Amino acid sequence: MTDEIWKQINGFNNYFVSINGRVKNTVSGRILKQHGNGNGYQRVDLCKNGQKNKYTVHRLVLEMFLGPCPDGEEADHIDRIRSNNQFSNLRWVPHSKNSRNRNLFCNNQSGLRGVSKSCKRWRAQLRHQGQRVLRCTFATKREAALAYIGALSLIDEEDAANVQAEYDAYVSSSDEE
Repeated sequence: MTDEIWKQINGFNNYFVSINGRVKNTVSGRILKQHGNGNGYQRVDLCKNGQKNKYTVHRLVLEMFLGPCPDGEEADHIDRIRSNNQFSNLRWVPHSKNSRNRNLFCNNQSGLRGVSKSCKRWRAQLRHQGQRVLRCTFATKREAALAYIGALSLIDEEDAANVQAEYDAYVSSSDEE
């Protein structure tokens, strides 16, 4: 890993975290083994004064390279891969943005974000900061998807562009309406 930048972990003189999401002990010179926490997030054990504590790697990376978590925000893996703890893949975002940046639920039958079947029509719905922004029904899945993307673009252009790309990929791989 060329140009791997390391920073000392606050409060732990013997531990450093890298921009690539690796953690090392400077006393032993070893890279720490990362363990899954059961939800896909990687964590490491850091020892201080004989006490062992578990820390998620993504938070260590963000806190050391970006700073403390701002009030009302949380860590987000941009590519949705919880084990990818490279700094370039991490950011602090509000909960509403983090909630939108997730994989589709396994019971999603439309194959599209924010779109579901409602009787014989298609429903587009969007919530932002706990408030319903959009909830309408349409004759076609396409109309519902475009309404969702349009409403989302008023809230977050970046998210809307990502959902538009997902929609375009869905359309090109499916002939279903």
